[in-house]
Amino acid sequence: MSLPLRQLTIRQLPAAPAALHRQALSFSGSASRAVRQRPGSFRRTLRAPVAQAEPDSRQNEVPSAAAAAATLKGNPPAPATKQPTGKARRAHAHGSGDAQPPKAGQQSVSPEARKAALERAISQIPTDARSLAAHKLIRHSPVASPPLTVKPSRAEAHQLAAAERFFERHPCRLMYSAASASPRQHAPNAHVPEVAILGASNVGKSSFLNALVGRPRAAHVSQRPGRTTLMNVFGVGPRPAIPAQLVRKGTAPPRHSLILVDTPGYGYRSQSTWGDAVTTYLRERRMLRGAVLLLSSEKGRLLPEDQWLLKTLAEGNTRTVVVLTKADKGRGDWPARCAAMAELLLRELRDLNETVGGGWRTGAGATGDVFITAAGMDTTSKLGNGGGMGGVRAAILEMAGFTLQDKVAKKDENVTYTGPIVSFDDIPWQ
Repeated sequence: MSLPLRQLTIRQLPAAPAALHRQALSFSGSASRAVRQRPGSFRRTLRAPVAQAEPDSRQNEVPSAAAAAATLKGNPPAPATKQPTGKARRAHAHGSGDAQPPKAGQQSVSPEARKAALERAISQIPTDARSLAAHKLIRHSPVASPPLTVKPSRAEAHQLAAAERFFERHPCRLMYSAASASPRQHAPNAHVPEVAILGASNVGKSSFLNALVGRPRAAHVSQRPGRTTLMNVFGVGPRPAIPAQLVRKGTAPPRHSLILVDTPGYGYRSQSTWGDAVTTYLRERRMLRGAVLLLSSEKGRLLPEDQWLLKTLAEGNTRTVVVLTKADKGRGDWPARCAAMAELLLRELRDLNETVGGGWRTGAGATGDVFITAAGMDTTSKLGNGGGMGGVRAAILEMAGFTLQDKVAKKDENVTYTGPIVSFDDIPWQ
């Protein structure tokens, strides 16, 4: 007896969702989505599109200096969290070790406790200009207690001293300038880590760079926004110890251990070609180890260009040290004003981190905290690690792959063998 044949039917697949298009800003030009991954990270190739509501500009406003403290005493809405279920709920109730730790960027304490700790920290920080110039570390953390601190630990003090010696005991040198990210305009680099310095026009990039390298005239400081029109590449730090066999024949060995790239500002008086050059550099430069994004605490809010660039860095998985500049402009209210903007910024960073899968920001450290600086408040040669520059120096070195103990040392990396290829039988054995 023959069995009846089964009829095969083709199930119609649902229509693909419509692609989400991003509006290009004046700085970004027509740059495509960044795909550069930092060393040691995995590549996220599949990601469901996330629909986001239009941002409300009022949510990114920081109160005036006089009202900053009052804002911190209010009741900000707590971030939405999911209630634990099943095994996670039982583990939480019984204190089991199976409970998962909080994700990076999430607050481990209640909003009320964090607000109280932040108010106490602000009240204990001296606000006069001399004290601000003496602070070697001004850090706002999403997880540490207190959230805002100006007192490094003993171990951190050794790290700050090592970072100061790295930047100030060795001459800073302008290597070259480039108008685009074309390899023809950039020197070949296969050994020295590079860090890009980003920020809006008149955010204080030149003053920040001068304070960072300890040279008052490394970058030209101007009151006119948009002064920097090229990508200026600086070499800092001692001569690296690179084996001779790894240096390309016919090229001179590197003279510096770190390369800083000062980029044109975005926003006012910027050009789309500058944005194309910067975003292409961030996406394609092989030795790029991260970026430093400068945001002005004087602005009182995040600009749309700031939000766009943060999103670009997050989607490209580019490690980012976030720095608030011009803390001295807040005068006696600078701790409260900077803390209010740092809290707003941490929420923005946390949301972006969740949007891209949670692998961009860390819970704390160089790429998890927000650093506060006052780079232009004093003569750069006398500032040293003061004005919060010590913490930023250490964070940049950590992001670039250095270890900071009594001295700055490069972390071990995988070295690719470039010698002749031989068969297994031809290998001489001892």
